[in-house]
Amino acid sequence: MRELEAAAGRDVTLVRLADLAWRRSSLRAVEEAGPADRAARLQLLADVQDGGAARDALIGFWRRTMVAPVSEAMFTAFVTMAVPEPPADPTPLQVVAFAQLAEWAGRATPDGLRYLLSRSRWDASTVGCRRYRRSTIQATPPYRRAG
Repeated sequence: MRELEAAAGRDVTLVRLADLAWRRSSLRAVEEAGPADRAARLQLLADVQDGGAARDALIGFWRRTMVAPVSEAMFTAFVTMAVPEPPADPTPLQVVAFAQLAEWAGRATPDGLRYLLSRSRWDASTVGCRRYRRSTIQATPPYRRAG
């Protein structure tokens, strides 16, 4: 019985540590933003307060975007391949990348889908997904917003 309690306590501690690591990197991401971009960065990161929330937004996006009905097992397999797990100890760049993906996923428009697909390889390498790699990571997104 004590082993189960110890394991449960350890799991709670790991979740709290991951939450603190996400917050620390979020604060660093805000500090590293230029003065003109700081307010927008703060708003972006406030909307996605942790990696789990960002991942949930991405999963919700794909659930809403599926063209044909699929079984839960097939959807779970797709999510496993398409939606990276947030890193346990993220860098500021990884926190921003997850927040940007979650922001675009929340829009759920055709433009949002095109953007998300165009960014999937860049963001996958940024957030630490090993399925996709690029020799260089671009510092700015390769898109233009409709004006």
